[in-house]
Amino acid sequence: MTTLYIAMSLDGYIADSHGKVSWIEGDGSDRDATGSYGRFIRGIDTIVMGRKTYDQIVKELSPHSWPYPNQHTYVITHHPLPALPRISFTQDPINLLSNMKGKSVWVCGGANLAGELLESNLIQELHISIIPVLLGGGIPLFPSSEHRKRLHLLGVEHYNGITDLRYTFRR
Repeated sequence: MTTLYIAMSLDGYIADSHGKVSWIEGDGSDRDATGSYGRFIRGIDTIVMGRKTYDQIVKELSPHSWPYPNQHTYVITHHPLPALPRISFTQDPINLLSNMKGKSVWVCGGANLAGELLESNLIQELHISIIPVLLGGGIPLFPSSEHRKRLHLLGVEHYNGITDLRYTFRR
């Protein structure tokens, strides 16, 4: 199954107007809450992300160690780099995901990749963490689309001011 697991502001942005995600945190009401990420990542064997997300991870968020040592990561980019241990670079996300039957795939970001995969019906589940902040602008999660996507709610969880919504698509 392929899941888009991503955080967004209450007003629908996955990054601020400078492309930063430092605002992704709870409201402080329950600092000990573990949230859904730990459970989610244990079930994932493959990660797919865009090049901007990859660059942000290796340059800002986790510059000294790769945070996903137990999963194989595919970075979608038009400017591939040499493969690294457990990290591959490729240009074709549609072909890649079309050939990943039986894998538990996390689409980690960003918005362009998520939009392309949604349009191609290659994402089966949405897991969206709503962060308690209004950014007022930035990079929207969902690009404009002419195709309506009807959803079925699978579950809701809340912790530390964050609300996680899980959906699948109605066919």
